[in-house]
Amino acid sequence: MARQKVRLVAYAWGRTHVEDLLEFTLSAALAPGNLPALVSIFDCSAVLVMEEKLFGYVRSHPIVKKLERICPVELVPLDDLVSDPWQYGMTVTYALFRGFADLGPKMTDTYILFLNADFILADGCYERLIPHIRSGERVHLAPSYCTVAEELRPLLREAKSRNRDVLAIAPREMAELILAYPHNTIRTKTVNQSVFEFDISDQFYWKVDPHTLIGHQMPIALVGMRPERALADLTAFWDWGIVYEFCPSKQLTVIGDSDDFLMMELRSKDRSIESISFGRSSPKRMARRLMVYITEYPVDNARFELVLHSRALPSNLRDARRQLRAHVDEVLGQLPRIPSYRRHREWFYHLRHFRRRLEYSSIRSRIMQIRSRVGRAERYLIQERKLIDEHLSDKGRKRALQYLEAEYAERFRLWGQQMARLEAQLQTSIRSGNPIRQRIAGACWAYRVSRHQLRKWIRQMGDDHMLRILAVCPIHSLLLGILEPVTALQVHLTPEAVANGALGMLPQAGADFDVCLLELIDVGPRHARQLLDAVAERLKRPGTILVHWHDRGAVPLRSFHNQIVQFTLDRAYHASAHYAGSWASTKAAEASGWWPRGAPRWRRLGLLACLPAVTILAELRERTRKKQAVTMPKYCSSATFQIELPAGQPADPMKKASLGSKSQNRPFPKTRDELMRELAMIKHPLDQWIPQRTTNVGQELLRKMRSRRLGERHLVDSDEPHMSS
Repeated sequence: MARQKVRLVAYAWGRTHVEDLLEFTLSAALAPGNLPALVSIFDCSAVLVMEEKLFGYVRSHPIVKKLERICPVELVPLDDLVSDPWQYGMTVTYALFRGFADLGPKMTDTYILFLNADFILADGCYERLIPHIRSGERVHLAPSYCTVAEELRPLLREAKSRNRDVLAIAPREMAELILAYPHNTIRTKTVNQSVFEFDISDQFYWKVDPHTLIGHQMPIALVGMRPERALADLTAFWDWGIVYEFCPSKQLTVIGDSDDFLMMELRSKDRSIESISFGRSSPKRMARRLMVYITEYPVDNARFELVLHSRALPSNLRDARRQLRAHVDEVLGQLPRIPSYRRHREWFYHLRHFRRRLEYSSIRSRIMQIRSRVGRAERYLIQERKLIDEHLSDKGRKRALQYLEAEYAERFRLWGQQMARLEAQLQTSIRSGNPIRQRIAGACWAYRVSRHQLRKWIRQMGDDHMLRILAVCPIHSLLLGILEPVTALQVHLTPEAVANGALGMLPQAGADFDVCLLELIDVGPRHARQLLDAVAERLKRPGTILVHWHDRGAVPLRSFHNQIVQFTLDRAYHASAHYAGSWASTKAAEASGWWPRGAPRWRRLGLLACLPAVTILAELRERTRKKQAVTMPKYCSSATFQIELPAGQPADPMKKASLGSKSQNRPFPKTRDELMRELAMIKHPLDQWIPQRTTNVGQELLRKMRSRRLGERHLVDSDEPHMSS
């Protein structure tokens, strides 16, 4: 008879957390009463989700070698999931899911254990979990208790050294350590003290005596589960109710006594210090602050009592339980309503930013490049000044310095503009929308028809498996809304970010996508082909490119249509198209695009009077259309294209677009002038610094001075653009 499959999923990113995972978390998991006990009963494996650059270090670590002796170990990259620190919850959610998403439908036959990088198990936890796994229970929860990491790390290392680098601590010994070194979050969330309070009351503790602590947590840590159904997507944060998606029966088993299951959580001493204040708020105020984060799942967790004790339970425990339970019920009773974890506003708020994490990284990388160029130019400026002082007389020195300062000032001005624009993109609010005229004008109904077609295609592709989607569209694109209820959007980039090499920042492992959603708005027609080539190289085979075009009165569809047709013919892909729009919608779009061009006042007033009527006419025409156009009509306001990449057709490395390369600075092919300039630089390295024709005396003096220094190659920065006069 085949043995029950059990998989351990652990994750970490950042060198410090990976060290904690290896030194303490996995070391405790290798205690005799943990993984070794499971391996003797079940068919076990381990998946470690971490940054790809650390794979070599992790593979060679002694703890991982010990782990490999008892069960297979697989390393899975999460580079493309790491976001800003305030997006920690999103990265944790997707990292844990990535640890078992590859199982697909088989995940219902596998019991999955979860370990955070800062969780340390007491010896015997997994051994006592064996009867629960065999009983058929689906979800097992057990509390973790926060401790001061700086105080406990030396003690844990000492305990490891006494047991051949395996961290085996008995439950009551670990309970004694937790009670001796509790984190500030535990101290401030203890109800029977009135000095401090924590901003979010998601945990309630009652200190019975120096050896006993009882509590209620919202939520309680997920130890393991065997899903009742396989999911292809996540719809909530890990601790907000995703368990109910995997196990709709909502049958939770909580192991609340520390003698049966105990986890210590290492946390920095100063963490969350900004959330601690003096005094105690009323239950009503506590409930009001909870409303931002609470859902039905953590509220269900709150009904289970947890007991942490390093000795036998005291005789006065019943009275403490009654008082703590009354306080918890009073706080929860003040909640006006309990929001559902499905489609929670906080989830979508974080998801919008999480989509753009790769673009943010690309922008920061470009900012650092510009800063590096500015630093090099400042050093060269100092060296040039010294050369002028050495080789020119007082009369020529002043004129040469004037020209030199003007020459560098122009470059610094251009770099400053680029820096300001990039920094503004980092600060752009994702929730801010387009101008109103772009929302109400230009065939709104035609736009909705196209979005409906895109939504239909994506739903058809995502029926039987999880899709990895790359969305290349503006920040405020309305197309992002069609992806939220359908599938997990992995990456969102703007066309500008793709043009500047953002796709090259993806890790090599697991960086390919099933679908690319490309919106050709604010993109020049000559750049559309480069974008298509770039995204095609990051798609799996078979794969799909969904292209959307919407008329804003600037560029006609035919210009983009020719690029899409040529792309499809060159690569022998299959494509289909759908069109929407009418004469009225086209005129409305033209009016919307023509509006800001500085027309005379009387024309603008006439346009303002006619635009609503034309827009309403366009709406009525589209609403009464009975058959959708599949060939290009005379008047078109919106179009969608589905391009199918066939299976078994590898990407052609000779056609790999420079847009996807991280090392390529220029997004698009160079002009003839740029190529001629580079050729001139090869013939004469200092020509990039020397104007070819000069009438300025200071410029001529500077050219002669530089010509004398041709042998000093260290003054030449071949990466810098030609400096014009």
